[in-house]
Order: sequence, then C-alpha cells, then structure tokens
Amino acid sequence: MKKIGFDARYYFKTGIGVYIQNLLYHFEKLAPSDLTFYVYLMHYDFPKIHFERTNFIKRKVYFPWTFFSSHASFLNTLNKDNLDLMHFTFNLYPTAYRKQFIATIHHLKEATKISKIFKTTSFEFAFRLLYTKMYFDEQVKNSAMIITPTETVKKDIGKVYGSSYEKETVCIPHGINYQLIAASQQLLLHKNKNKVDNFRKKLQRLGVNSNYFIYVGDFMPHKNIDRLILAFSKIRHNVQLILAGPNSNFAKKIIPYIRFNRLTKKILFYPNPKNEDLVLLYKTALGLIHPSFCEGFGLPILEAAYFNCPIIASKIKVFKEVLDSQFVDFNPYNTNDIYQKILYFLIEKPHFDYRKIIAKYSFENSAEKTLRLYQKLLTYKNRKLK
Repeated sequence: MKKIGFDARYYFKTGIGVYIQNLLYHFEKLAPSDLTFYVYLMHYDFPKIHFERTNFIKRKVYFPWTFFSSHASFLNTLNKDNLDLMHFTFNLYPTAYRKQFIATIHHLKEATKISKIFKTTSFEFAFRLLYTKMYFDEQVKNSAMIITPTETVKKDIGKVYGSSYEKETVCIPHGINYQLIAASQQLLLHKNKNKVDNFRKKLQRLGVNSNYFIYVGDFMPHKNIDRLILAFSKIRHNVQLILAGPNSNFAKKIIPYIRFNRLTKKILFYPNPKNEDLVLLYKTALGLIHPSFCEGFGLPILEAAYFNCPIIASKIKVFKEVLDSQFVDFNPYNTNDIYQKILYFLIEKPHFDYRKIIAKYSFENSAEKTLRLYQKLLTYKNRKLK
C-alpha cells in the first residue's frame, strides 16, 4: 500500500484552507483504497477534524510554521512516516526533506519582483516576503511536479525559473467551496428562515442599509484595501462597503484607518463570516469589489460569480483568465480609476453572464486530477531531486 502525505497545516486559514478542505473532502470520496493518506495538522486543529475512512490517518505538527524549529520537527515526523509521495500545499516546507514531493504554488508574489507591492506595504510584511523566498525557491526547484491553480501562475513559473520548470508544472484550477454550496442549499429550506432573519439583524446592528458592496477575503497588504477605502470614500451615492474577512492582525490595522478617515458609517467590518453569512452577502450585495495587486486564483470572484453577484476587480491576468470579460476592471494602483469604475457600475448597472464560467470550475474535478497526478508519480521510483 502506497503512502501519501498531505500538508493540511493551513486547514482553517482563508484561501489556502478552502483549497485544503475541499481536496480532502473529495479525496475521501474518490481515492482508491490502496492509498493511505497521512494528513498533517497543527496540534490545535487536530481534535476538530475527523475522517470516515480508515486509510486517512491524522498526524500532529506541534510548532507554528513561522518558527525554524517547526521545520526540524515536521521533517522528523515526515521521515518517520517514510512516505512514497508528499504533497506540500503551500510554501515554507522543510528544505532538508529529500523524498519525492509535489508542491502547490498558489502565486509567485514571494518569488517575483514586487517593487510596487513593497512601496505600499509595511517593513514587516516586506521582510516576511524576503524571508519566505528562500524556502519558496528551494520548493520549486526540488519538487517532482508543481501544481498551479491557473495558467497565469504556470507561465510565471516559466518566466522566473525557466521553461524546464514550466514543463513540470500542471494547472489544476480551484472550484466552489462545497461548504458554501451546502449552506446555500440549507438556506433554501423554510426551516432555516431564522438564519436569514439573524443575518438581517446582524447587518442592522452593524449599521448596514439596503445598498452595499462587499469585499471578501483577508486583509494582507497585497489585497490593496487601503486604496479601496480611499476610492470608496469619494462615492457620494447612498451605498456602503462591507469588508468581510478574518479578524486578524491585518484587519486590526484596517479598522483604525477607517476611523481616522471618518468612514465608520460608510465602510463596515464584518468579522469572521460563517458560510451562510457569505452566501447571503453574495446574494444581496450590489456587487463584489476585489482590488488585489496579485492573486493565484481569486476564490471570492468565483464564489461571487456562482451566486450571480456582479464583480468589479483589478485588471490583472489571473482575474482575466478566470472571468474572461465578465467584470468591470480597474487599475489597482490608481485610486481614481477604482473610484471611477465603482461610479460607472452604480450609474450603468452592467449585467454579466457567469454560466459558462461556473461550468468550468469544480473542486471535485480538481481532486480527480490531483489523484491522477499522485498515481502517475507513484510509478517513479527513487526519483532524484533536481
């Protein structure tokens, strides 16, 4: 029986956590019984996660990923398990690991020249990018295969690391979070009318009126929330902006910024939204605004499309790949352009057809393709690192 390791240390994080959760959910349904999965979880997440199939085995990782000690501890655990194949689902892997592994590269902001981002971010975040680049480079160069969520990121790998690495990269797109789909189906039932009522009451407590845009995601510097806030502050229409995301340290820096600019009634923070909250936000918002400088995929834009929520977003290659022309785009570095496109949206009220886009993306398909890649690589024995 072959043993496959799966890095789930980010299980409950936004973005990457959705990717991890959905792959594991579909792996349990699709994986053949002759594969044993060792799922590596942070010790504080370990009791919260359960698998029905006996060939899915949980492993604890005890140190935060930011500590050098975590690499030694994680490496020791991996070596003891003597895996046939390991899948690292994000950067910062133990660089001394010398058995065959796959790496999912979500984006290249750690590896590319990001001078524009450095000009708009904190020294702490800039140092973090430089710090992780060392591990990122090693992961790309030593992986047996690389998975990217878009062709854009795959091409970026070729530009940064060379065509040989692009040839050993496979694009496996993301899909719609199965938990959002389930929450949407539950909300359609009459017995869950109380959830809708509770959602409306929460909006009232936050001071939300009936017309609002939403931003969904975290608040890291490359998400460009500062410019979005400045652009939205110029809007004189009776509309609000809801920032829905984790109540993280980055969020705690955004809130004082909103207060300083006296925008507390116009721009509102919706902390740690549940899946049913996200469904209702997508369904009731005027539109989603996504101002990010760079993304690997952009799950919120696909989720918005799924719930037929019109999208205003950055003019970046990844969003163009996922949405084609079905969104209002703006220059994320130009605050006035962001403002003008929001104003255009309010006046023109554009409509988009997302049916073809939604039909292209599925986490079930992602899991199937990933499993096929596992099985392909398991046919290689003692594959040498590059």
